[in-house]
Amino acid sequence: MDRFLALQVFTAVVESESLIGASRKLGLSPSAVSKNLAALEEHLGARLLNRTTRRIGLTEIGEAYYEKAARILTDLADADQTVSQLEGQPRGLLRISAPISFGQRHVAPALPAFRAAYPEVTVQMVLSDAVVDIVAERFDLAIRIANLKDSSLVARKLASNHRRLYASPDYLARKGAPQSPSDIDSHELITQPPGSPLLDLSLTRDGETRMLHVLGHIQLSSVEAILEACLAGGGLTVLPEYMVGDHVAAGRLVHVLPDYTVPDTVIQAVFPSARHLSAKVRAFLDFLVARYNPVPPWQKPGG
Repeated sequence: MDRFLALQVFTAVVESESLIGASRKLGLSPSAVSKNLAALEEHLGARLLNRTTRRIGLTEIGEAYYEKAARILTDLADADQTVSQLEGQPRGLLRISAPISFGQRHVAPALPAFRAAYPEVTVQMVLSDAVVDIVAERFDLAIRIANLKDSSLVARKLASNHRRLYASPDYLARKGAPQSPSDIDSHELITQPPGSPLLDLSLTRDGETRMLHVLGHIQLSSVEAILEACLAGGGLTVLPEYMVGDHVAAGRLVHVLPDYTVPDTVIQAVFPSARHLSAKVRAFLDFLVARYNPVPPWQKPGG
């Protein structure tokens, strides 16, 4: 027996005061209405309705059961309406996970504009360079700067993450600027600790790639710390374009080996499923895509 359908049939019969009226209201045949009533009464072990050829009336037990059944169906209808309203209009708490540097520089400054467009959405952003489990930690979406490895997540590209080799003018004045990838061996390198002191550095020019196995003389777990060490003259390092635009423009950093490129990665938003995407998540995704396309802010003059 379908308990939900049986409740609907029972309340429709009471409110219509006939089997025919209930069958019309629910789009069921009169025999289906009768079968559901009989199954419900058998399940409860009690008679709910007194039936005569002229009218249908509630028993004492039926009256008590109808009050609760009608309340249950009303509460379910209210719940469905609440979900429908939430899905139709962006509102509620939006939880975001983002890398520390990118979140500070390019997501946090955009949140006031998003809130102005969607004032019924409360935004909570947690910054971490760790790859969090967005389902277990109840995030609506995460911004990641890497290729997607977890196939259970859906990704939407926001922008390309161009990376370059940089050094400070002071460092280059002391050590000289490398003229080719082979010169890097004689320079100080600032890297993230990959679990080993060695780091593979790929440099490409005119379709030809040089892969260098280099030693990170200073190894820092934070990209912000790497930037600060580079600005202080600590050596050469690879940094994302979105972090260094103002430093390059002000002459605090110099693009080293500008004829060579470092492999790009992708800045993307990831979320558990594209199905049943809530209005608040869809609105935020569309907001980010519009903000970062076709040219992201850090590639614009003064960005």
